[in-house]
Amino acid sequence: MAGLADGLTLTEIARKRWVTHSALSRALHGMERRTGLRLVERKGRRLRLTAAGWELARAARRAVDQVSEVGKVAAALRRGETGLLRVLSSATPADYLLPQAIVAFLRKMPTARVSLRVAGLLTLEEELEGGEYDVAIGPSDAAPRGWVGEELYVDELVFFVGGRHPYANQEVPWETLRAEVLVGALSGSGWIRLWARVSRRPFDAEYVVELRNPEAVKQVVVAGCGVGVLPRLAVEKELAAGWLALVRVPEVGTHLPYSFFLPQGLRLGLAERFREAVQACLQRGAAAVRESPARRGRSARGGGRRQLPRR
Repeated sequence: MAGLADGLTLTEIARKRWVTHSALSRALHGMERRTGLRLVERKGRRLRLTAAGWELARAARRAVDQVSEVGKVAAALRRGETGLLRVLSSATPADYLLPQAIVAFLRKMPTARVSLRVAGLLTLEEELEGGEYDVAIGPSDAAPRGWVGEELYVDELVFFVGGRHPYANQEVPWETLRAEVLVGALSGSGWIRLWARVSRRPFDAEYVVELRNPEAVKQVVVAGCGVGVLPRLAVEKELAAGWLALVRVPEVGTHLPYSFFLPQGLRLGLAERFREAVQACLQRGAAAVRESPARRGRSARGGGRRQLPRR
């Protein structure tokens, strides 16, 4: 019918569609029977659409365009150029890594959308089991069944003080540090599980100031009140600016490996593009995690060795 609307003859339509003239005629008659409408009429040696035929031809053309549009959208989804990407992330990368990555991702994929939900460091595995996400970023040992993890970066749990604190850039034994005021999210079952996973000793600090927000922790420590405890990614800018300084505790292991998780099997193209954006941010140093050995050595030499205060 679209061909008749364009002024073609049945013969021309049949040739274009690679069907016989008789097959095309039967198709037209079958459509008239199904609709109960007279769709074509003969004018001389040519068939013309009736008024009803014109209306159905317009509707058919719209339907063809919609089917074509569906195909284009499906192809764009396969290529990772459009659609909604549902991301689940633990808090530290969500706050200090993913904002830059999302900006870079959306600049390359302007028709894409991102939904980001923040999970607790040790509850990410439980939330992933619901199957409501396309990608996830969290501790490397958090992948549930049906997900595959690829190590993204290695963070570390760090102790830090204000830049002029006597402990700044010093090595302090845990027995000394545990008697100081420690500031951070340091209570509850989640913290105990995290500490047990990264440390080689029990958490037996004497004084704890419990603050859930990392920005609040940093404000208290910059003001000179206590020793902060956070993942390094959360304090990297303040360390680089000299507002905060690390306290090295040799007896405490602190490594926190993070992975990028994807579901097994069929993967959304957008997920691959998002992973590339996250990796690019890490490579550019926009969210550097570890201090280089050279920089660490310069800091130690420049600051000199300070005596720990007597207690």
